Amino acid sequence: MSPHDLIDLPSAQETRHAAEIAVMRAQVAELERRLSSNCSNSGKPPSSDGLKKPARVSSRREHSGKKPGGQKGYPEKAWRLVDNFMWASDYPHHEGTWPHSAAAMERTMPKLSEMQQAKLLGLNAVRFFKLEVPEHQRLAA
Repeated sequence: MSPHDLIDLPSAQETRHAAEIAVMRAQVAELERRLSSNCSNSGKPPSSDGLKKPARVSSRREHSGKKPGGQKGYPEKAWRLVDNFMWASDYPHHEGTWPHSAAAMERTMPKLSEMQQAKLLGLNAVRFFKLEVPEHQRLAA
């Protein structure tokens, strides 16, 4: 090998290395593209995602800085829905609250007024099924 060839050798190696690096970068880019694809951004079926699921974005709305919940002093939504619910039991059994169901409701739902409890325990059922209530069992309005 001539001295002139020895001088050109690093330049040729550098050119060859640059070409190899370009090929490797293209391969890395293709592999990264494959790894980042899932059922939501490609034509792949959901079963191909495996056990690792992409993180779900719950909301794109910005945080307002306000505390969650309703206005102070406003009745809780659950208590406003009392006209649409009925308490029921399939039959008396030892692990249930029968025959002390009304007392159990008073303990578990202390915010209910007496009228709201009456609605849940029977008045809503009377209204829904259009039942007649004997005079001696009617509540004073």
